[in-house]
Amino acid sequence: MRNRENAKYFKWGVTGAAVVAFGIVLFFLLYRADGFSGALGALGGILRPFIIGAVLAYLVTPLANSLTKRMKGKHEGLANALALAIVLIVILAILLLIVPKLIDSVVGIAQALPGTSKNLTLPHTLLPKTL
Repeated sequence: MRNRENAKYFKWGVTGAAVVAFGIVLFFLLYRADGFSGALGALGGILRPFIIGAVLAYLVTPLANSLTKRMKGKHEGLANALALAIVLIVILAILLLIVPKLIDSVVGIAQALPGTSKNLTLPHTLLPKTL
């Protein structure tokens, strides 16, 4: 009985130590973000197709399982293809809704920026003091 209680506290202690260690590593990664971002950018370019594939698999799996159950286990390949098609159509529809608005916003900002840059002034507290 006592051994089980110690095991529970040991697991909590290991979890707490892991959280603290993760926090320290995250702090140093953010503190040295310039070097880390360059390495992460190079690695991200290589891993991007795998990440996209993993995200798509994560999104498609529940729908594919549901469709397979509705087809009573028959035509599993058809259920997977149908689930993938549905998810891709939803992603495409979302992109078709977002991208035009995003382009309009960027164009509006680009057109408004030259006129507003003339009106920008620095507060006197930010100006360097003369000796």
